[in-house]
Amino acid sequence: MKVTQVVTILRKTLIFGNVHDDALNVLAFSGTQGSYEKGELIIQRGEGPGTAFVVLSGEVEAQTSELSSPMAGGPSTMIGELALLADRDATVSVTARTPCEILQIDRKLFGRVVTEFPEIATRLHSQLLERLRVMTNDLNGLEAHLRLEPVSPSSRQIPPTPARGPKAVPNRGPRQ
Repeated sequence: MKVTQVVTILRKTLIFGNVHDDALNVLAFSGTQGSYEKGELIIQRGEGPGTAFVVLSGEVEAQTSELSSPMAGGPSTMIGELALLADRDATVSVTARTPCEILQIDRKLFGRVVTEFPEIATRLHSQLLERLRVMTNDLNGLEAHLRLEPVSPSSRQIPPTPARGPKAVPNRGPRQ
């Protein structure tokens, strides 16, 4: 895909929406583009650290675990932005839902761009704070739904294991 097309897509992401075109040009030119067929694995949960993905065309499916419902994303969807800040493995598995093109942005490239255009870091920080706020609200709603009492630090201790001795047999009266 041409650099100008990639810049247009990057501009639609939450992080890069109001970033200077020079920064977007560096990302578009220096990021790694890849094409994937339907059903092809793009990244496996737990794999190598430090890479975020932007969907350029097609659709992808991201899943945090085998028990979770997959989330779908199309052009301008960004996955793994936390990996640009923290040296950690992928927290989701991403599969091509349709034939798609992906732009990979690694930590080294991101760091170089942030050095020249610090507003990107500010936008990423704001986006991550918003996600944390939403997650906290979701957890509070779940707590209210389950009617859980707040847990005090002292109640977080593991209760002592009862001593193991001969198993008591209930007395059922005389046998007949």
